[in-house]
Amino acid sequence: MNRSSFVLVSLLVGLGIITYFLLPSKNEHETSYEPQDLSLRLDSASVVKIAVQQKGKSVTIENIGGKWLITWPIRYAADATAIKQLLSGLSKFKVGSLISSNPEKQNIFQVDSTGTKLTVTDRSGKTVGLIIGKMGPSYSEVYFRLPDSKDVYLGEGIDTWAINKDVKEWRDKTIVSTPSEGMKGLVYKVSNKQYQFERDSSGWKSKEKPVDASSMTPALNQLANLHADDFIDSLMKIETQPIVLEVHGADDLTLNLFPSKPDSSKYYVQLSSSPQLFVISKWTAQQLFKPVESSVSAPRTVRKQPAASPPEEVAEQKVPPETKVTQQPPVVQQKPPVVQQHETPVVRNVPPAVKEQAPVVRKEPPVAKKEPPAETPTRDT
Repeated sequence: MNRSSFVLVSLLVGLGIITYFLLPSKNEHETSYEPQDLSLRLDSASVVKIAVQQKGKSVTIENIGGKWLITWPIRYAADATAIKQLLSGLSKFKVGSLISSNPEKQNIFQVDSTGTKLTVTDRSGKTVGLIIGKMGPSYSEVYFRLPDSKDVYLGEGIDTWAINKDVKEWRDKTIVSTPSEGMKGLVYKVSNKQYQFERDSSGWKSKEKPVDASSMTPALNQLANLHADDFIDSLMKIETQPIVLEVHGADDLTLNLFPSKPDSSKYYVQLSSSPQLFVISKWTAQQLFKPVESSVSAPRTVRKQPAASPPEEVAEQKVPPETKVTQQPPVVQQKPPVVQQHETPVVRNVPPAVKEQAPVVRKEPPVAKKEPPAETPTRDT
């Protein structure tokens, strides 16, 4: 076999392997891909009940009084966005081709006991059920079958991620939802200290002093749409002291924020009007505490200015004379050595000059002694 033949055979083998892994298995081609006339039309506006059973877990959601409420396994407000996504998918759901009618092949498409059973009920009491399996050839398709049928179909419109959720993901995670423009005051109580912020026509103030808007904005944005990361439904003893946040506006409310131990990586939040405990991240809590941080740092800067000015006044009156005195002696002390070096030879030259004058002084007495002998003639008379 020459080199070119070997390369050709290698390419054919490689293409065969790629085709084997990319193309659907033989089991998935058991029947033809022909659209089936399966009536599953649903009016999403008329749906009043949704039940989801998944791997031993179940959740029931009902529309009561125009609001979606989780009625099983807990009773709690449902996430309106999650419900809207599911109902939108149901209203667009289209039945595709029949894939298989062999019950033994249901596990291939995950429409057996491992599938997710979805049951919806409308106002008239009509119920439609589907067992949703794995994703189909494209991301917008899923394998499904009816609960009492062995036929597996392709369907389009329902996303698996919109159905396969834990109970907490169906719950409304909203803690506080208050328009920021409606908030007129925030009061923080931290370790027996109180920090109060009020808004008037000119902006936010604390103790009649203006507060920078950048310090208030993070807290206002969080309070406008504060969501939980998780829920705590069991009784829990919290050993840390809470930071109390009072929000004053159209509707007053109070939040108690408990730092978790040991590193405060998350905070437990509780509304004064409800026993429900929520979990938020440390970063979210830090955004809520921004006004307090600015208030704590602001007094320090104000105190430093008066404290710095008096020393400057004292320095102008007292320190300059002292600095002159203390600075001059070193200069004087440095100069004497220089002066002494120049004067020393001068002093040494002066004594010889004085010695020359000494003999002059000594010569005068002899001159004075010569005068008495001039009077000797008077003795002869």
